[in-house]
Amino acid sequence: MSSNKFGAIERLTPKQAAFVSEYLKNGGNATEAYKKAGYNVTTDNSAAVNAARLLRTSKITRAIAKRQAERNERMQLEEDFELKKAIDILEKCSEPQQVYNFDGKPKKDKAGHAVFMFDICEDETYEVIKNGQWLSDEEYGVIHRVASDGKIKGVLNKAVDFCSAKKAHLRIDTHKDNKIMQHQIEKNGFKKCGIIKLINGDERIAYEKI
Repeated sequence: MSSNKFGAIERLTPKQAAFVSEYLKNGGNATEAYKKAGYNVTTDNSAAVNAARLLRTSKITRAIAKRQAERNERMQLEEDFELKKAIDILEKCSEPQQVYNFDGKPKKDKAGHAVFMFDICEDETYEVIKNGQWLSDEEYGVIHRVASDGKIKGVLNKAVDFCSAKKAHLRIDTHKDNKIMQHQIEKNGFKKCGIIKLINGDERIAYEKI
């Protein structure tokens, strides 16, 4: 008798092995598993009785338990992998890297008059949009946190020019009461697409440019 990390593998007949496989696949319906395993079935009642008898067989119950343990471990590994990917994406969006000029040198506003965040990623707050729809599902760049002290003009224009050179497909959002920002966004070629919600539940008007 061979073994694996879950213990000895039971010696099952082909029909018993098929019963175990079908039982796990259909979510625990023993009668249906019995019929699909190839046993001679006269009535559903007889199939139910014989299936119940199989389930009381010790090697069948052990085989089911081992297969469930193996499947649960595979599912856990897959869930861990998907969770790691989700965390990586979130970190990329939450922690923007240094912005550079076109000549490759770090871009800095030494006087500290303005700032913005730009990244090319799937923003989780843009996954659901209501009262409209996005213009495109292709990869996009995100412009966030545009702010200035008012001492220089055209901050959004400069930010959009910079970001457009990196990625033509852009998305941005702003508060419904920020009429000035809405005007500037539309002036820069963005189309109003609908309403999105931030992580804290606040709503924002969403725009897109392609």
